[in-house]
Amino acid sequence: APFDVVVTADEWEALDVLASGVALVVCSVAMRTRGGAPFYRLLWNAHPELKRRFVFIASAAPVSSASGRGAPVIERPVTRAVIGELFERAGAGE
Repeated sequence: APFDVVVTADEWEALDVLASGVALVVCSVAMRTRGGAPFYRLLWNAHPELKRRFVFIASAAPVSSASGRGAPVIERPVTRAVIGELFERAGAGE
């Protein structure tokens, strides 16, 4: 199925997008809100039901991500192929 991709660095726009329903959220671990808090925490606090749909982007995948207890982590650079694979998995209900 086709997906609409929305890219934003603004927390309020991101909250509006999440409120409209999403299949997947790809978020940088390093991204911060204007107040300095982790961007993903603001989104999680507003929509805890979407935590399982998050995939994090990091410079290097932390060792703890291999435990399977946290959100999946992809490493930079993020390519079109990597994003396409994430969307395919999201569409398959993984």
